[in-house]
Amino acid sequence: MIVLFEQGSDRIVFDNVTHIEEKTKPSIMNGTRKVVNLYSGETILMGGDDIDLMSTKLSILPNAERE
Repeated sequence: MIVLFEQGSDRIVFDNVTHIEEKTKPSIMNGTRKVVNLYSGETILMGGDDIDLMSTKLSILPNAERE
């Protein structure tokens, strides 16, 4: 699948995402926090602290074609 990652004016397109995983991790502030990881097979393309769920928009474009 193709995923568009938008954070502020930055945009990144990943065209080889096989699955997206959301999980909780320990946090100093409130005990736990949610993080999102983008995967291609078993390889993490981006995730963890790189994706701030409060300021990031992820759009899944399953039928998009590469130009």
